[in-house]
Amino acid sequence: MYKVFSFLFLFFFIAPQLRSQIFPKEDSKLNYRLIGFSVPPVSGADSYTIQIAQGRYNDADSFKKNITQTIPLDANKKIIEVPAFGTQYTWRVIYKGSDQKKTGHLYHFTTGTIPEVDPKINRVNILTPAKKYRDAFILADANGVMYDMKGNPLWYLPPTDKIITSDIRDLKLTPFGTLTLLTATKPYEVDYNGNILWTCPDSSKATTNIEKNIHLYHHEFTRLSNGHYMSLATEDMVLCKMPTEDDNTFIIYDTPITKKDNTKKYRNGSFGALIEYDEQGKVVWLWRVAKYIERSDLIYRFGPKDKMDLHDNAFYFDEQNKVICLSFRNISRVIKIKYPEGNVLNTYGNIYKKGGVYKPGLHENGNDLFTGQHAAKYSSKGFLYLFDNDNGDSDVAPKVLVMKEPAIGNGWPEIIWKYTCAISEKEKQMGFLPNSGGGNVIELPDGSFFICMGGILSKSMIVNADKEILWSAFSEKYDVDGKTWKMHTSYRQSIITDRKDLEQLIWNSEK
Repeated sequence: MYKVFSFLFLFFFIAPQLRSQIFPKEDSKLNYRLIGFSVPPVSGADSYTIQIAQGRYNDADSFKKNITQTIPLDANKKIIEVPAFGTQYTWRVIYKGSDQKKTGHLYHFTTGTIPEVDPKINRVNILTPAKKYRDAFILADANGVMYDMKGNPLWYLPPTDKIITSDIRDLKLTPFGTLTLLTATKPYEVDYNGNILWTCPDSSKATTNIEKNIHLYHHEFTRLSNGHYMSLATEDMVLCKMPTEDDNTFIIYDTPITKKDNTKKYRNGSFGALIEYDEQGKVVWLWRVAKYIERSDLIYRFGPKDKMDLHDNAFYFDEQNKVICLSFRNISRVIKIKYPEGNVLNTYGNIYKKGGVYKPGLHENGNDLFTGQHAAKYSSKGFLYLFDNDNGDSDVAPKVLVMKEPAIGNGWPEIIWKYTCAISEKEKQMGFLPNSGGGNVIELPDGSFFICMGGILSKSMIVNADKEILWSAFSEKYDVDGKTWKMHTSYRQSIITDRKDLEQLIWNSEK
C-alpha cells in the first residue's frame, strides 16, 4: 500500500515540478529525427512507455486516435526515430507500478526542415547495400547532414547567423560526444542541437602577434583526447628567409613583396600553420610552415617568382606515440613531426639540393609513391595511410595506400596494401569520373576503410582488407532548371560506427 501511495503522491504532486527535466522540451524545434526521449525517474513506477502521434493535439481523445508509435523505455529514457522532418508531434508517457497505471501530460515538439534533408531536393543513392556496419551513420560536410546507411537523413546542422552552413568542412565526432567542423573562416565545436560550445579566439582581441596573425582555419580541425583543439590555419605577415638571389622581388599569392636585410632575402606573406589551443582558447603549441621551409630542403624548391604555397591539407596526431603526420598536396610530400619538439623525423617525397633537382618553371607532379594526396593518417597498427590522387588526371583512378615507414631519417616507406577506387562502366554512364581530386579515408575498427572519393563525385564506400566493397553510395542534388538529378559535391565525409558514441552525442545535448 505504501508503494502505491508513494507512486500516486509523486505522480500528482511532484511530477509537475519535474517537467523541466523532460526531453524533448515542450514546444522545442529539433534539427533531428533521432531523438533522446527522457523523463524523470518516478519512485514506484516499474515501467515507462512513450506514445507518439504526428500532429499537435491538446486533448487526450484526439491524441489517442492518432498514435503512431508506442515504445517502452529503457529505464526512463530511450532514443527513438520519428518518421519525418518538418512535422509536429505530440507525445506522452504511460507510467506503471504495482498494478497502477497513470497517463502523463501531453507534450509537443516540431522537427524542423531545410532543403538539405528534403528528399525532393537532396538524396543519397545506395549503390551497394551495407553488408556490415548496417547501424553506422555518415556525416556529410557537403550539406551538414547525418545519414543512416540506407541514405535516410536523421540530423542536420541548423543554420544560424554565426555558422555559415553553406561552406562546412571536416564535420566529425569528438571523443567527448560533441561535433567539430570548419567553415570558411573559423573552427567550431557544437552539440547535437547545433549550439556552439567552442570556437577560436577573435584575432581582434589577441594579445600576441602570433595570435593576431592566425586566421583562415582550413582542411582539418580535431579535438584531442586531452580536451585541446588542433587545426590547420594560415599565418599572415611571416618573414621567411630564402637563399640569396639576384632578384629580391618575390610573389606570394600573386602579391609582389620586396624585402632586403643586408644580404638575406625574405618573403613576407601567408604560410600554413598547425596550431593547438587549450579549452580557454590559449595557444599552447604552434608549428609554422614558414620556419619549416626556411630550415629544410624546400629553400631550393622555389624560384624568385614562385608562389610558396605548399597547400598543407591534412594532419593526424598520434597522441600515444607523440608524432604528427602532416601532408602537403602541392609538393606531394608527407612529413613526420615529433611532438612537442617540432623536429621533422621523416620526409616522404622528393628531396631538393642546391643546384640540383629544381629548374625554374618546371615542377614535378609527384613522387614514386603518391601525388596530390589527401587525408594522411596513422592506422591502429602504426602504418601510414592516405588517399592518393595519383597525378590528379580525371582518367586515372585514385588509390588508398597503406605504408610501412622506414627507420627515423629520410627514406621511402613501403606499400603493404593498396586499393584502387575504380569506377565501373555503369558508374561512368551515370556521370562518375575516375578522379576529381580531394578525397578522404578513415580506418574502421575491424581494419576496413571508409573512403570518400571527394570532388564532384561524392561517392563513398566501405572496403575490407580483402578489397570487398561492403557498402557504397553517392549523393545527388536536384537541378530545378535542368529538371534532373546531378551529383552533389562533398569535400569529406566521416563515419560513426559505434552506437554508444552516437548515444553519447545525443544525451550530452540534454545536459
